[in-house]
Amino acid sequence: MLQKIKTVFLKKIHLRKVVNDFLSPLRFELPKREKQFLKSAKTEAITIPVLKKEVCILRYGYSKNKILLVHGWSGRATQFYKIADKLLENGMMVMAFDAPAHGLSNGKQTSMQEFIQIIEYLHKKHSFYGAIGHSLGAMALLQSVANGLHFKRIVSISAVANIDEIILKFLNEKNKKSISVSDFKTYFKNRLQYDLENYNGIACAKKNTIKTLVIHDVLDSRAAVRNAYVLRQNLQNGIILTTSGLGHTRILKDTNVCNRISQFIKPT
Repeated sequence: MLQKIKTVFLKKIHLRKVVNDFLSPLRFELPKREKQFLKSAKTEAITIPVLKKEVCILRYGYSKNKILLVHGWSGRATQFYKIADKLLENGMMVMAFDAPAHGLSNGKQTSMQEFIQIIEYLHKKHSFYGAIGHSLGAMALLQSVANGLHFKRIVSISAVANIDEIILKFLNEKNKKSISVSDFKTYFKNRLQYDLENYNGIACAKKNTIKTLVIHDVLDSRAAVRNAYVLRQNLQNGIILTTSGLGHTRILKDTNVCNRISQFIKPT
């Protein structure tokens, strides 16, 4: 009996460490081109009331047609610099944010739930025409729409359709194969009081009636291209665009991709 209690206790300690790692994004140095973009944009720190956290907001250009950009895990708002330039060129204003523990925002941990809460807060305040999300940012956008937010157009780039795939990949990368996805989600729910089962891209896609452009690279090593096809199949009004050789993040800087996004999301 004592041994069993000890085993359970050690497992909880192990799970706590793994979940802490899961909630802790990496920060990367800003490349020169992104620094130049940051100088051209207006930045300010605002407090998100529901989170009681301060995040950095980036504004680029001015127009009544506002587009929200949502970066991915361990990403930052400035990664969208080329897309933002193209949107501005076509008469749209860009707003983006650095999620907690990302970019210019403070903190060491965050979660997709916080991404969603920031999206909901900003949309209610600014009424965006459209929104573009990359990777986890795209997943958060789809969940926000499933929760009731409405945009005229959405662009999903390099998203994963199933949260289990992200968890399993993380556990494998951390060499934590002894922890099951089910145990991870149960501990996560008990600790943070929300259920990762809710972040199912397929279920979110089925609820989405908004015209949506799904973009993915066939050689994406972070998120397999099959995710794009699964999302497209479950969207009521979706279009798919695949690329080759751009991977998970370089896709954000491709001229053809930027042009296609701008054409798709531009108000008619």
